[in-house]
Amino acid sequence: MDKETLQEWEACFGFLQEIIGKKETEIEMLDDLYLDPIEHADDCAFYDTLRDQLGVAREALSRASCTIRKYLKDSK
Repeated sequence: MDKETLQEWEACFGFLQEIIGKKETEIEMLDDLYLDPIEHADDCAFYDTLRDQLGVAREALSRASCTIRKYLKDSK
């Protein structure tokens, strides 16, 4: 791949990380609505799983961005 394509990918990864951050914030706001974890156990479990998956995705995008940045820096 050429440098321009990698730079575009890195920008897209940053955009996706922003979306993930917004979704994580929305989940935290929903957590505040469910005051009784026993009554809403299924919802809480779903949101916990979703939060974990978003965290994994955010971390993977971050590592990919770092790899691209390092590659671009080293190939100057």
